[in-house]
Amino acid sequence: MLLFIMALGYANNLLYMIVFFISAVCLMSMYRTNKNVDSVRIHRVAGDWIFAEKDQVMQVFLKNTKPEHIYDIELYINQGVNGSCQVPPSIEISTPVLWTPARRGWQKIPVLTMQSQFPFGLLRAWKVFRGKQDYLVFPARRGRTEYPVLAGNDDKASELGLFREHAKYQLTDSVKRIDWRKSAKARLLLIKKMEGDRNLGIDFNWDQTVFHSSFEDRVSQLALWVDRAYEQGLEFSLHVGLMSLPRSTGIPHYRQAMESLALLEEGEGYETD
Repeated sequence: MLLFIMALGYANNLLYMIVFFISAVCLMSMYRTNKNVDSVRIHRVAGDWIFAEKDQVMQVFLKNTKPEHIYDIELYINQGVNGSCQVPPSIEISTPVLWTPARRGWQKIPVLTMQSQFPFGLLRAWKVFRGKQDYLVFPARRGRTEYPVLAGNDDKASELGLFREHAKYQLTDSVKRIDWRKSAKARLLLIKKMEGDRNLGIDFNWDQTVFHSSFEDRVSQLALWVDRAYEQGLEFSLHVGLMSLPRSTGIPHYRQAMESLALLEEGEGYETD
């Protein structure tokens, strides 16, 4: 507007050209930026093993409905853009977006925003996606890393085969397995790990989390122990109220344990204090 007033006052053709050029750029930017966003559809959002209080990478599947490339599409949840992507014509692609669930259980993904400032960066066009699908969020994994006392069955140290390595003593380890000579040199309690240790099992139950006062903290503690046992390849069982999982190992068993903890409700079949 200032340039336009100056062009009128001075009757300067160059200023008129600049004003008309800027106006044309603005009008083209409004049309092209809106068209760039309008041509893209969000089909679905997928994620696996979603944990509360942790950044999760969700895959967003986009589809370009126009026979031309779409450029500089940005996606984000709540805040923080994860970067831009291009969407080829008539092809479905996936792009990652971060989501940090606040609590466990069945949750809907928050409003997902898709935006673009293509081609000139002067204007921003956007639209939102409100998904209807529910995602099962596993509990947050936090608490003490040491396994509870008497959770294991490693008293059979003499039946475990050949010596493998030394490891730091934990509450679940038998005192009989402490290597006192090595511990004295290292000034740290060390136990002997044998070849058969991988076959040991651990039993987890609600009473082992009594040192936590909060219900959610107790659930998170069990989730941490289950996660550690799975990572270490140990067989484990889980007993909480009426829910009881026998000893096993592997991905299906781990998923079943985490799903049970994710859906655990307070005051059903067990004491909370």
